[in-house]
Amino acid sequence: MANKHTNHSNAWTWVLLVLAALGFTGFAWFVTQPTDALTMISTGSFGVGLVVLIWLMAYFDDLARGRVTRFAADVLIGAAAVALIYVYMIGFIVYPEFIFGAAGIVLVLAALFALRRPNGTLEDHNRARLTVEDMEDTDE
Repeated sequence: MANKHTNHSNAWTWVLLVLAALGFTGFAWFVTQPTDALTMISTGSFGVGLVVLIWLMAYFDDLARGRVTRFAADVLIGAAAVALIYVYMIGFIVYPEFIFGAAGIVLVLAALFALRRPNGTLEDHNRARLTVEDMEDTDE
């Protein structure tokens, strides 16, 4: 029964990711108004690339066992997402106001997400509830 629920949740996750990719691509298309094939492909890859980075952030955020690891993963992938948005929307011109503002937002969000209880401590808490016989079964 649990596998059926997991597959159903994964299906909804992929549907939401595709819808987010379409949304980001549509926004980029509206802002840039691409006219030739190269800019159209660039616009599509922007939306897909941003969704891949968001998925990677969620994946590594769930995989992290400690708060520092979660913070580091969120900062690195968040910085990559900001760089993608910056280069696509603004280009290679340096605007310190945008860079420092975006870095501050990434740091604050990563710190907020790192405050959650790490996944490893939840498993240790549940492991403490097991009986001695159950512990012997899990060690084998």
